[in-house]
Amino acid sequence: MTKSETPKGPLRYRLYYGLMNFAFVVIVLTLCLAIAGTAFGVEVSDIPPVIYYLPPILIWPVTYGIVPFLIVLSSMRDEYAEILWKRSIAQLIVLTTVLPPLVYTTVWFVSIVILEGDVANWNGHRPDWLLDPMIEEQYRLGTVIEFWQMFTFAFVILFQFNRWRDSRATSE
Repeated sequence: MTKSETPKGPLRYRLYYGLMNFAFVVIVLTLCLAIAGTAFGVEVSDIPPVIYYLPPILIWPVTYGIVPFLIVLSSMRDEYAEILWKRSIAQLIVLTTVLPPLVYTTVWFVSIVILEGDVANWNGHRPDWLLDPMIEEQYRLGTVIEFWQMFTFAFVILFQFNRWRDSRATSE
């Protein structure tokens, strides 16, 4: 008598793509909220607590739970997702190698050449949001977590971009 098993593969694969789509939507909404808040000059004190705490309730489980789970757990990926995963990781390694020195050089260039000031206060135009996490010792752990979050965000965005690019290539 042969053992009858229900196929777990297709559901597992669909779940992987579904969670990746959900993570992508949450990340895009997060980026839109950050850009809109910055563009309109919204202060934290102006936001009601109910609205202030709503985005983290959505973002944190995705950032700290779902996306790392999707990156690490290879048993949920089919062959195509594995190819996309490898391509996304290769691109992410290039980005994490090139972007930090580029951002660092840009900050110094703007400070020294454009603002013609010392780096300590940028002639009174020091962008605290950019330099404080890197300079202040008390923010170093928060900076590590934020860079890790950006890493996971970038993985999801690259994965979906590669998926979209492949779908465009096959439809032409």
